[in-house]
Amino acid sequence: MNKNEYKKLDDDKIASILDDNIRRSVGYYDSQISRERKRVIDYYNGTLPRPAHDGNSKYVSLDVFESVESIKAALLETFSTGSKTVRFAAQNADDIQISEVATEYCDYIAHRQNNLFEVMQSVLHDGLVARCGVAKVFYYYGDESHIEEITDLTEEELDAILVQDNVEIEEITEDAAGLFSGELRVTTDASKICIESIAPEEFVIEPQAKDLDSVTFCAHRTTKTISELREMGYEESLISKIGDHSDVDMETDPEVLARHEEIGNDRGFNAKGYQDQVRNVTVYECYVMLDVEATGVAELYRIVKAGNVILEIEPTSYKPFVVFTPLPIPHAFFGNNFADKVIPIQNARTVLTRSILDHAMITNNPRYMVVKGGLSSPKELIDGR
Repeated sequence: MNKNEYKKLDDDKIASILDDNIRRSVGYYDSQISRERKRVIDYYNGTLPRPAHDGNSKYVSLDVFESVESIKAALLETFSTGSKTVRFAAQNADDIQISEVATEYCDYIAHRQNNLFEVMQSVLHDGLVARCGVAKVFYYYGDESHIEEITDLTEEELDAILVQDNVEIEEITEDAAGLFSGELRVTTDASKICIESIAPEEFVIEPQAKDLDSVTFCAHRTTKTISELREMGYEESLISKIGDHSDVDMETDPEVLARHEEIGNDRGFNAKGYQDQVRNVTVYECYVMLDVEATGVAELYRIVKAGNVILEIEPTSYKPFVVFTPLPIPHAFFGNNFADKVIPIQNARTVLTRSILDHAMITNNPRYMVVKGGLSSPKELIDGR
């Protein structure tokens, strides 16, 4: 096909392409890997294997839990030991000062602006029980505002404060002496580098992906309320078009239900029929190779989609994800599941221990059989004495 015959993609066509990629992606909903993760979580929590009969011992060996926690502790110690997470080495005498500054700055970003220890703990855990752990590293642009009280300021002092661009009057009064008191709203730049862990079911990727760099589609799936979308700065005309979209309800995802099963089976609150402001919608931050402008060459785009509405689209040069795979398989994105390999050991130890316990119980509390009518008082056999 001639390059001039390509057609530009409008928002509806882009949304349709994204929907097709999302639905056939690994981890979209109730896929084979989702069912495997649910099964592993049940073994990790000690709810499996279940007894063969109601009257049998309910003992469960916690081999999966112990194996995951021991390996996670060893790996976490490897990455978190020492005073610096990363250290830049100077190549020559001119680089000594700048390397020290870079080391301190990375340490500040990792441990002051972010909780890197908690992120590493979550990513390592996901890698051991869900084949891979995913972290997201991105730059957040935003402001934060807070209220500060002022008391008994002169007009000159108040003007000196208000001359700053980030200070506005919230409420102020003047007394008989000409002094000002009240509240000022101070806005500060909260932009920073963010490091976050992503739950396994929130990350979707194209089937048969080899690695993160070579894929043509991957996405971060989150649940946002209508109020949060407004706070993120999206136009009201776009938000009003979202409506109720027939997408996956994250509250019923097998992995989410398994993760919260020990706490309770109650589902989350989505405000259906209550308030539209707190209604949950599924938002996809997609990274996909597309030829939007019909140039004949596809490039990487970051597209934010909620329902069938494209909230944001922009070309980008990278995917903001970092992946940890403890048991990698060559030429495959998902490696082996470490916890799944321990399940046969947990099954064997559980069955053997239950057999011992059941045998001990029957030996200490034997049950007799007699011919019907052979006892004048059947309570003699029911009474353990």
